[in-house]
Amino acid sequence: MFSTAEILTLKRTPAIRAALVLFLVPAALGCFWGAYTFYREHDATSMALWSALALGILGLLWVLFRREHDRRVRLYEDGIEQVLGGKTTELRWSEVTEIWFRAMKVQAGGLFGLLASAAIEAAAKRKGKPFDGKGTSIVVRILGPAGAKVVMTSNDKEVMKAFEIVSARVNPRLMEEAMRRIRNGDSVVFGKLALSSRGIAQGAKDPILFEEIEKFTIEKGVLRLKKKGAWLGAIAVPILRIPNVFVLTELYIKLAAPADPEGLRLGRNVTSRAFV
Repeated sequence: MFSTAEILTLKRTPAIRAALVLFLVPAALGCFWGAYTFYREHDATSMALWSALALGILGLLWVLFRREHDRRVRLYEDGIEQVLGGKTTELRWSEVTEIWFRAMKVQAGGLFGLLASAAIEAAAKRKGKPFDGKGTSIVVRILGPAGAKVVMTSNDKEVMKAFEIVSARVNPRLMEEAMRRIRNGDSVVFGKLALSSRGIAQGAKDPILFEEIEKFTIEKGVLRLKKKGAWLGAIAVPILRIPNVFVLTELYIKLAAPADPEGLRLGRNVTSRAFV
């Protein structure tokens, strides 16, 4: 239990509870109807089986409904806590090692990847209001030591506000640690990508030098890199497969063009082109 002040509590939306009722209540009623049918046919064994099945479905509904209703995520000054069933998971900000983000926006043609974080501000300016995640399937996974994990989704009210708080508490430390390693000559790995003082590499390939990069951006949920003079992109990785993707983009901005206005403009495209 954290002793510091609570910043935010995320309660659950009624969506999953409504879905449970819509699916399980008709199933239970159907079983009761079956039991009644066998009762009229004087088939006691079948009646008992169908009645037991109906009661079992209602019992499952009650357990899942209460579990969903009582699920909570709480953010404190020094960490995050998730209550799920009888289990409580706590992670201090200093313990968080990875933040995974996925946002899939439902549009008239299917599902398209959507990046948020720093792009939220750009979208707010375009649309006149903050991005709140409505109409979007969002999953944020916050990982710590020994497999500890806290998961927030679009079924948690104010999930985007919570995501911004988590990023503000964790990313500066991860940035500092990554920059220190890079300055010491190491590469920092982000899934299948590796960032060094020279450039960006994918897998076992040689790094693409910063001066060779024409475009580094995120479009429709995919991180894309294009080399100068090339027709096709050199790298295309969905952001849902990249841990700490916002740390990666910020590091790129600092390393690729720390004092180059044109490079900084390119870096801003990482976020400004993120929305579908």
